[in-house]
Amino acid sequence: MKPESVFSMSSLQGFLTLVIVCGIALLFSIHPGARVESLHASRWIIPPSSFHVVYVLMLGLLGVSRGALIAANLPARIFRPKLYAQMAQHILVAQLLMLPFLVFSRSVFPDRSGSLLLLFVYATLISFLFCLVSYRLDLRSMQRRRSAFLLRYGVYFACVLIPFGLGVSTRALSAFVSLSPIGVAQQIVGELSALPLAVAFVFPVVATLLLLIRSRPVLRRGHEV
Repeated sequence: MKPESVFSMSSLQGFLTLVIVCGIALLFSIHPGARVESLHASRWIIPPSSFHVVYVLMLGLLGVSRGALIAANLPARIFRPKLYAQMAQHILVAQLLMLPFLVFSRSVFPDRSGSLLLLFVYATLISFLFCLVSYRLDLRSMQRRRSAFLLRYGVYFACVLIPFGLGVSTRALSAFVSLSPIGVAQQIVGELSALPLAVAFVFPVVATLLLLIRSRPVLRRGHEV
């Protein structure tokens, strides 16, 4: 079986969904020009940071779907470096498609160019991490001849929503916001704080390294990496 290509129909559909959803989010994140020109306080209910939150979440979802597709189309034998390069290729193509949106979003936060770079790096880390997680979950499910659909997306949304919900529920648990992609996206384009930002980046980096270190070579389809 051939590896999943970035030009396959399923991959192109994923990229198209990413572009459409992020494009809509960016459109609604920009306040109406008439209110800006008249210098009146905007009553636009959608905050400008909505695009950046949607962007990070969609990159994470793309990583989940790519991991599942790569597992489903795993060749009879593949070496780990080639496998990880294949995952990175899908994510980098998605990021290239998002570059025009990020550049245009500078009009929303003109003094946050450095923040957008951090957001780009963070979204890449999150996407690669959940691509690995989804890949491993699907391989294990294939061994047991079960579907991993609910499991892979359940794990993703649990990692996104539970830390954010805990963090906003009470001030004593506010540090948990830095473990959620929603909270991190808001923090990056909002008021930057060194410690929460460090936690936000350390978590996906450490989790990714642990998954890579504990991986094993693939001998044939259905074997765990």
